Amino acid sequence: MPDARLNCGYEGGDYVTGSVDADGDFILRAYKDHFQASTVMPSHDAVRTFARQILALVGDATADEPVKVGDFVEVTKDREYDTSDVGKRGRVTQIDSDDIPYRVDIGGGESTWVMEVRKVASTTSGSRAERLDEARRVAGPGATSADVLAYAKYLDGE
Repeated sequence: MPDARLNCGYEGGDYVTGSVDADGDFILRAYKDHFQASTVMPSHDAVRTFARQILALVGDATADEPVKVGDFVEVTKDREYDTSDVGKRGRVTQIDSDDIPYRVDIGGGESTWVMEVRKVASTTSGSRAERLDEARRVAGPGATSADVLAYAKYLDGE
């Protein structure tokens, strides 16, 4: 597996990488101006805790909770032979116990069965304009204004 890399948003030569070495140890390296500045080798448990803390800071504190019907999710794995729905967002409407367990309403009257999803922050967060944009995306290109407003209410849980 390749190193995970996080680039600094301000300095192009500053970044952090994370990797697992041949012995299974996690290695976190910080770079300043493309030169290695620091190395940290935390335990796997410490890495998991840190990752959860980071997710909570950016508003994705739901990452550890199991997905349930009604959750707003993003598709992370469609099917073994298809990736057309990966990245799409919608509400879980049904969960089965088979290998393609999640039925997701992705808007525009369309739903799909997928293998894996991740919970994402509800569209109720953000400005009204952002929520309306999300409803417009979910409703699809042929949607009327009434359709978009209906989806906005649906996405807000009304």
